[in-house]
Formats: sequence, structure tokens, C-alpha cells
Amino acid sequence: MAKKRSHLKSRKWRKHLMRLVRDPARRRTVSELMKRWWKDPAYRRRRIFELRHTSVHLRQQVSLKLKLRWQDPAYRRRMSQALRKGWRDHPNRRKRAAIVRANLGPSIGAQHLRTALGPGWLIEHWTSVGYIDVAHPEFHIAIEVDDIGHRRPSRQERDRQKQRRLRRLGWTVFHVSEAGCLAAFGRRKP
Repeated sequence: MAKKRSHLKSRKWRKHLMRLVRDPARRRTVSELMKRWWKDPAYRRRRIFELRHTSVHLRQQVSLKLKLRWQDPAYRRRMSQALRKGWRDHPNRRKRAAIVRANLGPSIGAQHLRTALGPGWLIEHWTSVGYIDVAHPEFHIAIEVDDIGHRRPSRQERDRQKQRRLRRLGWTVFHVSEAGCLAAFGRRKP
């Protein structure tokens, strides 16, 4: 009986969410609220903590849904175009750089590397496997910038799994060190 009630309750919430998504005015309101909340550092930290400590089952479900979504070539093409367009737009690039400086984005080595590589390369490119530090989505080239934290065995195992999954999706993966990027491209601001 309790299971049936929870199922009905989840169906009711699903219908409610679908109504919110369909109505453009409500969607805009929710979007504006979320943007305003996200600007608060305390809220951001709390949400990131909650996301990191969700149940394994929920994370696996979300990961599976994202993998299925990214297997659709039309969706992948559309997202890649949107990301490229966002980086070409100067105000958006400045906003992204501000987020990076707030320690929510890529490392300084990844920024220097992307600057040196030139147009077509993206920082923190999202795939179904996860973020790629520096990527060229058109040619499926991924460059992972490894800092000192990547020396831990648990992190190395995660990196190997990520690399295997990226290779299955057709990406060519390279690893470079953070120190090497800083030494090669100097410590100037990107």
C-alpha cells in the first residue's frame, strides 16, 4: 500500500513538473530564481555538497540518462554548436572567466593550454562520461590536465575508467601535467 502511494505521489510530482516546463512564463520565472540563488556562494556550496553525496543509485541513473541523451547525434551536434557559440560571444566568455576565477571552473594550466591551442578548443567540455578539461569536439580530441591530486590511486583509477569510456565513444585522450602547462605557457593571465 505504501509503495503504491509513493508511486502515485511521484507521478503527481512528475505531472506538476511537466506543467511547469511547458508554461514559458513559469519556466522563465524558475530560471531567473535559480540564477539568483546560484549567485549566492553558500547556496552553491550546499548544492555541490548535496550532489556529491547523493546515493550511488541516483547518480548511476542520472549518468545513464545522460549517456543515452549524448548518444543521439542531433543532440550532440546541437550542444556542441551551442557551446562553441557561447565561447564566441564575448560577454559570455567574460562571465565564464569570472566563474573560473571563483574556483568553480578549470585549472590555470587548462586555461593556458586552451589559449595556446586557439579557436575550436573548449574548456570543461561536457560529455556523457563527464567533463573534459580541454577538448576539440569536432575532431574528438580530449586533453586532461592532471594536477598533484591525480597522483592518488583512487583518482588514477577513475581517470583510467574515464579514459576507457571516452575511447569507446571515439575520443583520442591525452594527459598533460598542470606543472608542464604552466612551465610551457608561462604564468601570464589567459
